[in-house]
Amino acid sequence: MMRWRNNNRTQPAATTARLVALVLVACVAVGCSAEVVFVEDEAGTLHINTSDPARQPVFVNGVSVGNLFSAATTQQRMIEQQQRRIAALSEAVCRMRVPAADTTSIVSTDTASRDVLDMEGAKWNGAVLAGDGRIFGIPYDAAAVLIIDPRAGTADATTISGLGETGAKWGGGALASNGVVVGFPHRADGVLLINPATNTADTTSIAGFGTSSGKWISGVAASNGLVYGIPWDTSAVLVVDPVTNASDTIAIASTATATGGRWYAGAQSDAGLIFAVPYNERSVLVINPDTNATDTIAITGLSTNTQGYFGAVLANNGHIYGIPFSASSVLVIDTADNSTRAIANGVPTRPGKWRGGALAANNGLVVGVPFGSDDVLVIDPATETVSTTIAVPDSDNFKWTGGVFSPATELVYAVPSASHSVITIDLGC
Repeated sequence: MMRWRNNNRTQPAATTARLVALVLVACVAVGCSAEVVFVEDEAGTLHINTSDPARQPVFVNGVSVGNLFSAATTQQRMIEQQQRRIAALSEAVCRMRVPAADTTSIVSTDTASRDVLDMEGAKWNGAVLAGDGRIFGIPYDAAAVLIIDPRAGTADATTISGLGETGAKWGGGALASNGVVVGFPHRADGVLLINPATNTADTTSIAGFGTSSGKWISGVAASNGLVYGIPWDTSAVLVVDPVTNASDTIAIASTATATGGRWYAGAQSDAGLIFAVPYNERSVLVINPDTNATDTIAITGLSTNTQGYFGAVLANNGHIYGIPFSASSVLVIDTADNSTRAIANGVPTRPGKWRGGALAANNGLVVGVPFGSDDVLVIDPATETVSTTIAVPDSDNFKWTGGVFSPATELVYAVPSASHSVITIDLGC
């Protein structure tokens, strides 16, 4: 026996005729020895059911639907077994990957680039990962942008050059929404605009800030498309629109007390506020990109050290971690309630330890870049513990700054200040 059931209210005549023919053919094929039901649901999907699927299977174009389902189920089990095996092997390989720092894996593209790297002084200050995967070091004393290609393992200091021999030109950088790398004017008169697509630099389109030293040396690209420069020796936040090449400044809150080296680096929370960590200030600077207003947050239990923090990293848990320079603790900013606390265990008391930081996206760890320290700072946001077990192969002071994680290699890269090589930091997996 065979039945056709149509759950739609209306059925075109032609379609009905075709379905009747299909029912008749199916009935002849099975001899009407069992019930076969054809059902068209409201969505127009055709369902074919038999009363005894084991003895009267459904065939479509000669293929048994039951056997096909059985094969797919078996294949799914095999895939799941393979995935478990791959996961176990990946874990075993991960355990073999020892966290380490290296200064030899990035080589110069040419002799001229090697000569720039061999220069004395604070060559670059800060670095930015561009959309093409390359890392751009911001020239401080150097006359050229440092271009690191993580995939190729090369460093180039000649492609974007001729930026002047004056020291302390720019410091820190941010990737704008239009793909341009923005460098903040420290002593330079203009903002540094690096176009990775053309390998060119522009220092005049956003200018007129004067050549006095210490204006800005770090900043944040906000979600509203604007870039904010964090006040260093100045009393105002710099606001840059890289699309229109316009700029403005925002007066900071009057509660600020330090006259120089005020804040360094910041990060934007998921809620949209920018938090900048204090260097010589006694408070966290808060910038609201929606209103361009500023505020400060007093820090409970702040170390009495000046030159406190030199870097800020937003972790996956939503907290911002201040990288200790001379402070004896890691600063933790809880952006949910704007509270602060400190992680002191495991942080040495010596000055000038780390400068800049990065989030390792593959494992969620926060890295502090060694400046005067002989080891890498590693913060685990999940446990809020600190480790300094990764030694660096360079005992000089003023070694590296910045800190950029490359998804291509799962390594953190930092640009040389007084050091003569790029450092790569492998945190494992």
